[in-house]
Amino acid sequence: MSEIQNNHFRVILLAATILTLWATPSLSADIRTLRKQAEAGNANAQFNLGSMYETGSGVRQDYAEAAKWYRKAAERGDARAQYNLIPVAIGCINTEYQLDCNSEYRIGGAL
Repeated sequence: MSEIQNNHFRVILLAATILTLWATPSLSADIRTLRKQAEAGNANAQFNLGSMYETGSGVRQDYAEAAKWYRKAAERGDARAQYNLIPVAIGCINTEYQLDCNSEYRIGGAL
């Protein structure tokens, strides 16, 4: 690799590092805001928080926490959360938020 290419690579790497460090605090603030909205009963925020915990996007992946927030959103009528609870119900994840395999959150009455 030539010296020019090597320097170019270092500049790109430095810029990416700076952008990551700059964006991290705002992500934490966004998650705190989202959590406050979810705790206040906002079904959309509850669904989004459940999705984040399911995928590990911005938070540590935690299926029990995802199930907790999906269930809260589903109880408020969020169809996306009801749909996302299906895999949880089929797997009967063993958490305090475990769904009965005969859960009421089923599409068409069958899993």
